[in-house]
Amino acid sequence: MKRFLLFLCMFICSTAQALELKTNLSSYSYMIAAEENPVVYHFSDDLLKAAKNCTVYSEDFSKNNPELIKYEDIFGGALFVYVNIKGKKEDKCIFDVNTQYGVLGRNFYHCQLSEEQHQNFIKVMDHGTSDLMTETYDSIIAIKDEKGNILKKEFQPTTLTSTRFNIEWLKILNQTCDITQDSFSESEQLEQNFTLNELPFKFIASLKRCVPALATRHLLALDIKGWVKGECVIDSGDFMVSISPEMTKKIKTWDNMYDIIKNEKFSHYHYEKKDYVSGLLLAIQACADYEKNHEAVDLLSDEQIKINRGVISEYSDEICNVQLINQVSFGEDMRDYGKECRLYPLDVQGIIKRYSDLLEKHKKLQLEKDVALETEVSVDMLAADKEIMAYLNEHSFCRRNSPETNH
Repeated sequence: MKRFLLFLCMFICSTAQALELKTNLSSYSYMIAAEENPVVYHFSDDLLKAAKNCTVYSEDFSKNNPELIKYEDIFGGALFVYVNIKGKKEDKCIFDVNTQYGVLGRNFYHCQLSEEQHQNFIKVMDHGTSDLMTETYDSIIAIKDEKGNILKKEFQPTTLTSTRFNIEWLKILNQTCDITQDSFSESEQLEQNFTLNELPFKFIASLKRCVPALATRHLLALDIKGWVKGECVIDSGDFMVSISPEMTKKIKTWDNMYDIIKNEKFSHYHYEKKDYVSGLLLAIQACADYEKNHEAVDLLSDEQIKINRGVISEYSDEICNVQLINQVSFGEDMRDYGKECRLYPLDVQGIIKRYSDLLEKHKKLQLEKDVALETEVSVDMLAADKEIMAYLNEHSFCRRNSPETNH
């Protein structure tokens, strides 16, 4: 889910200059609001009182909302929100909101609410709820020329499912606030990068004693398991690390952990657990339908690791060649843990016949948007892919690629 949200954010931010949403600069706010389980915000009594009367008041909003820490992995650091209510001017309530999105930069929102908007927003703050609702509202699109000059502004409907507060806040941002984005200076960026690279203090302390602790960043979800045969074992989901007591005292940064994971002397990639891949049945069906090429490969990546997993099938000379893609790359070094399988027509037809009912359900799902059916089919397809993989292994249809490092 987080990777989808980050992709959404990047997509919104990269909208062509000729057709730019006013909400581009607040796309991070949109991303957070549109999350599957959005944060329900907490408002201090002082903030609520000042907001109701529109009296001068300032507050570090993020201190009262520690749940915002969940976005550290997305933004590469903490999310800070600072509210500054400036009071009333010409029957409008004036306030600023300054937000820092980890190491990505800062947004400054200068907002002016009419009396009606002000009262409506107070009601939403006063009666916060986690219930989700769907609403369509107008977003402002600025039509620009090649030099960035605004030619005209248009309204475009935007549909969002979120909490009532999130929806009202985004409407205000889009319709009444001036938004400025500010990137970090070179010195600030260096400081942010240094802070981002440090492992959490509690994790470092636990690692020295090799007692259970968790730390998450990008593709790494470090889980200290404890001592095994005199070595400290750390599971990251994809890799299992075993290091000496002396090494546990030297690890301070995420870069230190990446260096250890890259070193096969200390690290083992769980390629055996990844032999089954989602989509195997559909890849074999593509061969049964005489499709020359079928590909379903996912890429997981951060700044130091890239993992390609998926399935490719090629139908040629009555042979179904299936490649189970499982590649790990550290920069230019790529390690291939995948498998290649060869299936003949009778093998393909036997598998298709066994799962014909499931394939019919999958075909029906493409025509109907049935949530219950989608859940049922997803679970059954997952089970089928595992069964097929076990069958192929048992009957020696596949051979593993060499896991040697390629340059």
